Amino acid sequence: MRLMEREACTMALLYLPRNASLWALSGTLADRIGSPAEAQDNMRVAIALAALEESAESGLAAKSRCGRPSPPAAASSLAADFPNVFKGITTEEPHSSRADLLRYARAFLSR
Repeated sequence: MRLMEREACTMALLYLPRNASLWALSGTLADRIGSPAEAQDNMRVAIALAALEESAESGLAAKSRCGRPSPPAAASSLAADFPNVFKGITTEEPHSSRADLLRYARAFLSR
């Protein structure tokens, strides 16, 4: 049963909306798996996969532009005045993109 729960949580991470808050996912994983260390391992995998996807998409976007001016950055679903919280650490600095959120989460998990 434990392995099935872990697989279900990992798959949920991969299929969640692109702008889902990673801190909420981490807490959910820790509750469902029962081990904060395992939850962090799953978060690292999900973040690595999402970062690969992000870089592949930005590479494709750059190729498709081919000299055209780049469009304005997509607005994040996180409001600029709403504090972003990840495992108890609060920052008022808004994330302008999913890539920024992934970098922040990766830096936090590497501590």
